[in-house]
Amino acid sequence: MPSETTARPHVEIAHVLFIDVVGYSALLINEQQQIQQELNQVVRGTEQFRIAEAEGKLTRLPTGDGMALVFFTTPEAPVQCALEISEALASYPRLKLRMGVHSGPISSTTDVNDRSNIAGAAINIAERIMSCGDAGHILLSRRVAEDLGQYAEWQPYLHDLGEVQVKHGVTLAVVNLYTEKLGNPELPQRIKEAREAKSSRSGASATKDSASSEARGFFEEVQRRKVYRVAVAYIVVAGGLIQLASAVFPAWELPNWALRLVVVLLLTGFPIGLILAWAFDVTPQGIRATPPPSLASPRRRGRRNLLILLGAGVVISALAGLFILPRASARKLDKSIAVLPFENFSDSKENAFFADGIQDDILTNLAKIGDLKVISRTSVMPYRGKSASAREIGKALGVSAILEGSVRKDRNRVRVNVQLINAANDEHIWAEDYDRDLTDMFAIQTDLAQKIAKELQAKLSPTEKEQLTRKPTENGEAYLAFVEGHNLFVSGIEDIEKLKKAEQLYQRAIQLDPNFALAYASYSQLESWLFHTWSNPDAREKARSLAKRALELQPDLPEAHLALGFSYYYGDLNFDAALSEFESARRGLPNGMDTYLALGAIKRRQGRWAESTADLEKAANLSPKDSWPLQNLAFNYQMLRDFKKANETVDRGLAISPGSFGLWEIKSKLAWLESGDTSVGEKGLQQLEKISDSSEKQHYLWPARCQIFLWQRRYAEALQAAENWPDDLAEAKPEMIISKQMLVGWARKSLGDESGARTAFTKSKEVAQSKLASLPNDAGMHAQLGLALALLGDKEGAVAESKRAMELLPESKDAFEGPSITEAAAQVSCIVGDHARAIELLDHLLTRPAALTVAALKVDPIWDPLRNEPAFQQLLSKHGAKA
Repeated sequence: MPSETTARPHVEIAHVLFIDVVGYSALLINEQQQIQQELNQVVRGTEQFRIAEAEGKLTRLPTGDGMALVFFTTPEAPVQCALEISEALASYPRLKLRMGVHSGPISSTTDVNDRSNIAGAAINIAERIMSCGDAGHILLSRRVAEDLGQYAEWQPYLHDLGEVQVKHGVTLAVVNLYTEKLGNPELPQRIKEAREAKSSRSGASATKDSASSEARGFFEEVQRRKVYRVAVAYIVVAGGLIQLASAVFPAWELPNWALRLVVVLLLTGFPIGLILAWAFDVTPQGIRATPPPSLASPRRRGRRNLLILLGAGVVISALAGLFILPRASARKLDKSIAVLPFENFSDSKENAFFADGIQDDILTNLAKIGDLKVISRTSVMPYRGKSASAREIGKALGVSAILEGSVRKDRNRVRVNVQLINAANDEHIWAEDYDRDLTDMFAIQTDLAQKIAKELQAKLSPTEKEQLTRKPTENGEAYLAFVEGHNLFVSGIEDIEKLKKAEQLYQRAIQLDPNFALAYASYSQLESWLFHTWSNPDAREKARSLAKRALELQPDLPEAHLALGFSYYYGDLNFDAALSEFESARRGLPNGMDTYLALGAIKRRQGRWAESTADLEKAANLSPKDSWPLQNLAFNYQMLRDFKKANETVDRGLAISPGSFGLWEIKSKLAWLESGDTSVGEKGLQQLEKISDSSEKQHYLWPARCQIFLWQRRYAEALQAAENWPDDLAEAKPEMIISKQMLVGWARKSLGDESGARTAFTKSKEVAQSKLASLPNDAGMHAQLGLALALLGDKEGAVAESKRAMELLPESKDAFEGPSITEAAAQVSCIVGDHARAIELLDHLLTRPAALTVAALKVDPIWDPLRNEPAFQQLLSKHGAKA
């Protein structure tokens, strides 16, 4: 009887659903993260989960590669939840689950971190029940099945599997739950093997009685001489050596025969090893000949046993060779491909865009195959004209196959030559030549996509097959206009002149074919980009109408859903609507880098940082030679103040694009935010100075140089840098004019030139007011206007503009841009003398993801008016201790 003074855990009955992801440990880290996100989304979407959680009758336990859901309601709850999860898995083909259910006692406990947890037989047995199943199985303990079997509606779905032995010799009675559509009716492999073993033991027992004493003597002698142990050790070591050689030999560029030779030598050594194990033994005194079992044993029996052993070794080696040797010479291709830029063999060099268009169309078709990994256009374009081998390119891009080709266009005839190459050994798999009319180009692309999918053993769903065979237009001239316009769009994303010409070509394409849905969709994306980047107010409505027209023509066109998503995203900041459209686009373009980039951008604005990071990692994986996804990923880590991962991500990007202005800007900002260090920014400026002049370089260098000088309080040098920023560059965008004048104003104000500062701040105010006349709901512009008014001494107007900016874009609406609006409001409060309000806003920002840190607050001159405030010093101490 327990002592009355001994605390005893409270025991109660719970109903446990244990869930495991099949094959989880074989996935890459970023794939594991995405699988976990999908599993969480599926589970949280079930009705039973929501009901139990709302009632406070559910506990969730993470298990590394799955989870346990502990219900404190009814035995039906975990079973119904399992069926709801099984139904939802139809939308997540990569998510393979097995589930186990048991009801029993649980109790509260405390883990190593002094946090409350749950343990008990119910959880342990549910896990063991689950471990008996394969992907798709929903297995129940007999206790749960008996409870459910009392109700007629459950009886048809309960299928007794009998008893099975699990860990620690425990025997459990297992029941398989499945319906016509849900669950897995197949007999679990583990139970099948247990039944076969039992049957085999019964047969072996009968055979054993009739076996000769000589056969018993052979196996007893093999065991006595420890031959089994040597055989197992040899197989393990040889298997490891073969796997190692298979991985290393291609990297060393050794021929296939070298790998086959290693395999042959290892197979030959197996029977030799068995004979040596029979003849000798390792003892404390060294290697000695194994003594015979008895002096009375006839020599004839010993020779016969030795011959049997040798024969068994030879047979095993021969059978293993038949299986291993063919695979040692033929490497199976993974389901991944890169389509290199096609060469233009046309007489007219102006047709180069057409070759790029063919490549892009093939890429887009392949990107619609969910069972295939396809590298983005951005990452393959650097290999145009390069002499790198397919092996080198495949290794750099992480793919098993390379498609390269050439295009020759002569009026309305097109000749396309393509080769599919094994990237592991640089060997051609097959080559195709097509000589067709221009209007037959789509048939070529469809044929190529299907052949590639077949060669790489990628499965095609009925929907994917239908999409591959669909012609976007029957009009050859419309197609040519679209291809040229699209090429200008994707290659001139920051070149306004190229984008204007692309507009004209898209217009021509839809004039020639008013039913060209793909042209409408791409045209819409261009207009959304013009609105987002150049603040063209007319482009907003144009983008929306074009996207909707594309969907009217082709409701399941993924590019049209992507276009409508960008229209909601850039045009309305309607993140929920945008996310819905992007998800539709992802289902149709499962390999679309732009789609995952868009999903990541939306989810971080919704504050779903982990999901956003997983999507951006997926985008980076699909475009391994593009630094833009990594730049976006670095923004996530910066907002989360995870400076280690942020810097690692930036360095990954700089390894791809050493001269990226945007990446150096982020790296400089990270050092400033983490420790108030400006030396990294100075190093970045020195690196960028070495790069040839360009408008992009000028846009970054002048303001970056000025900002660093301001941080360092070198105001005269800051003023010089700001005023040297060429007006023609700054005037490219209204935001740049404001930035230039604000920098000039800050520098002059710090130098005591109040008149010059006022002139600069007035220019900033006027540009902001002009901009708001056409876009009155631009929160960022209201924030800029508030700062300009504050610096001009208009306290009431500044506070009103800051308030309006926060109303238009609160953090609750936009977790990514919202904090910058709040920070601008804090700056306004600081400038106009409302120090309590400024400190309140800063305190709030330091408790959530934001581009603000204690280190920056300590040294940034803008916060100088707060330096002597006790509340400000308390703020720094409070959050500095947390950091």
